[in-house]
Amino acid sequence: MNWKIATRIVLLGLLAGRAQGATCPGPKKVYGFQHVEQGPGALHGQKISRIAVYSFNGRAWRRIPHQIDQKNAQGDYVLEHGYPFTKGTDDGWFDFNDEFVVDSADFGLPFTANQLPPEVRQSGVFAWQVEYCGTDANFGWVLVVAHKSDPGSPFSPKVGFHKPSGQVTSPYYRYAFLPDNPAILGNLKLMTKAGPQAVIAKSKFQMPLRLPWFLPDLTFEDTDFVSEIESWQTGPLRSIVAVGVKYQAFLGLYELHLFSELVFSPNVFQIPTVIEFVFDPSRYLRPGSGLAYSLTFPEGRGWELDTNLATLPEAPPTAIVPQKEPPTATMFYAQGKRPEAQFLVRTRVDPKALQMVPPPYLVEAAQFDRKPWKTNWKWLRQTNGDLGLFLDFSNVKAGIYQFGLDLILDSGANLKLTSYGSIRANWQAISIPNTAAP
Repeated sequence: MNWKIATRIVLLGLLAGRAQGATCPGPKKVYGFQHVEQGPGALHGQKISRIAVYSFNGRAWRRIPHQIDQKNAQGDYVLEHGYPFTKGTDDGWFDFNDEFVVDSADFGLPFTANQLPPEVRQSGVFAWQVEYCGTDANFGWVLVVAHKSDPGSPFSPKVGFHKPSGQVTSPYYRYAFLPDNPAILGNLKLMTKAGPQAVIAKSKFQMPLRLPWFLPDLTFEDTDFVSEIESWQTGPLRSIVAVGVKYQAFLGLYELHLFSELVFSPNVFQIPTVIEFVFDPSRYLRPGSGLAYSLTFPEGRGWELDTNLATLPEAPPTAIVPQKEPPTATMFYAQGKRPEAQFLVRTRVDPKALQMVPPPYLVEAAQFDRKPWKTNWKWLRQTNGDLGLFLDFSNVKAGIYQFGLDLILDSGANLKLTSYGSIRANWQAISIPNTAAP
């Protein structure tokens, strides 16, 4: 037997033996979002093309869409179209950094091995019952099966991407990349019963850098970066679009390469930004250096806001005392509501950076135009908006960090948007009747 196959079989046996059979606390509830799980151990060593997922409603089974997005050793998505930067950089076998995606709308009821569908009994090799839990709720179950051969995928994409027009199409929204600078947040319209509603009129991205006394401070604007859509991939549940951004800085002090892999799901899209510092910011940058995002809402179409973010201090950046302990909050957000729609902006901070930086700050509309903020935070003089977010990274060390925004959308008030991400999966190996071991 090939040693790789033997190793996979032994590993799978160990993982099956460790499977947890925990039952979720609380009643069954609706989650409302897709669930993305990085590297579930049960699937390690499985051929990705042979995996299928099923849902049981108590009487009948149905095959449901799932998506596995591979990441290579550098942590980049392996994308099929566009520049072949990452195409073919992984091997097609599931490993620790690949992402397993299912839609909570397809979750079903619990089941036993004796209830498995005929196609699973005939061609399944390994199977798992996966239960999805919240902190005080049960969201449902699915059956994950590794088949003997590729079962094919009969599903159309839930989120489409059209490269020539730069358009992303979802049942919940329409998003258009800006042709001249796709790294900037583009045109976003929420699909409501009253028709398409603009969520954001415009946005701006800045990177203020407060340098040592012998160099002038700089603020990089989004127009200073050169960006383009480099590669992309569309699957049954989500689309991923990679935008490359490049800027070489003044006097060769440092070189920044920003790389965003935007992930579009039906009611969520993620705008991650990966920043590589080839120098040590904590040695060269002063407090007040960081990432700043500003959003402007359509005129007369403001939002009622709720947030757990602290507002940008009146005091200058040098007066901010570094925190001794990382913040207890795991999600920093600002939520906007109108009768016909709601959205939530969540700021994501690299866990490594979270140990070294203060939590993100909220910039309120009035702070864009008033002293002392415009005096103490000079980058505010170069922008305006209705809502802003600022993250200070002056104390981080050299390395690669992942920051970004998640935008969660709902055409109404149907979902509790702050519950996004509050889900976990319990995998339990299940025997397939009448199936011989491989």
